[in-house]
Amino acid sequence: MGDYIDRMDSDYSTSRQRTQQIIFDNLTEAVHAHPEQVIVKIDIEDQYDDALIIVVYLQNNEIIANGYSFNLPKHLINNVAAFVANNKEASTNWDLDFIDWKKILPDHLSKISLLPSFFASHIPWIATGKAGEKLYQLVSEINWLPSLMYLYEQVKYSDEKTQFTSLSGGDTLFEKLAVQACSEVNVTQSMDDVVNQLTHSSVFSFYGHCEHKHPERPSLLFRDYVIRDVEMRLGVRGAERIELWACQSGSNIPLHFLPSQVNEAFGMDMRMLEYGANTAIGSLWAVPELVTANIKAKYDKLIISGLGASEALLSAQRWWVESGADDELNKITTIGEKEYLKTLGCHYEKNKH
Repeated sequence: MGDYIDRMDSDYSTSRQRTQQIIFDNLTEAVHAHPEQVIVKIDIEDQYDDALIIVVYLQNNEIIANGYSFNLPKHLINNVAAFVANNKEASTNWDLDFIDWKKILPDHLSKISLLPSFFASHIPWIATGKAGEKLYQLVSEINWLPSLMYLYEQVKYSDEKTQFTSLSGGDTLFEKLAVQACSEVNVTQSMDDVVNQLTHSSVFSFYGHCEHKHPERPSLLFRDYVIRDVEMRLGVRGAERIELWACQSGSNIPLHFLPSQVNEAFGMDMRMLEYGANTAIGSLWAVPELVTANIKAKYDKLIISGLGASEALLSAQRWWVESGADDELNKITTIGEKEYLKTLGCHYEKNKH
């Protein structure tokens, strides 16, 4: 069956074979080029019951590699998948303390690059770990790369870009909060104008809605039109960063469903990398608008203060989990829901029957 599929799509077969050419020298070069990073490869096979983690880092100019194998909580991946699919009966009582990161990660490094397999990429690893020692609490930066294929397909050449673009797709409740750090945000541009700005932007930040449902391609939603990932292909090349503050902008839905899923570039964010962006920000699943708006607002302030994107994102997420969410709930309790929404520039009212 596999041979037949390869004959059906010989170009993809050739590209897929490139990922099998990664050898020890490639790993050595990567680790020495980024001595501040810990590479964490996570593999879960199709039985979903155990995981293999390989941790690689540089210490005293020597590459250290350690492997760990452990059992996963029963039905964890299926429960996460059901939640992502918006199954109303899905269990959200996930046991995420099955891993002890304190024992796995080196003490002298705090920047982590996670390389999960297809099945592993469905688990929110940032929230895993023992109480008080979750991954987001132990490190300063987490990078996420669920596919290596884009490294071989990525566009490397483009004109220099310097523009910063912040766009809102519209039809959001907390736009005022989300874009408060941006001096100018436009929601009335045509599709051609958006693509043109993307073409000239070193940083392109979108706040709004994204949709990615199998078997359709991922799309950014604007009031009067949608922009699919393929329509952004030429404009993305050479961008330093593409920020997609939108639900499903990083959904792990394979677009090439016949070959191996492990080597598929998932979601809108991964397509941005494949098309030539240096980094991208996306959401694995649907996230409440208020959460996204608050995290984005905090992230923007940290970026302005000089923090790097990966560190700023993790710091914003940590702030929300540890204090931000509680602060907002206290405001709602103190002044009431209606007045709270007004402070955010939102005049939404529930339907009355």
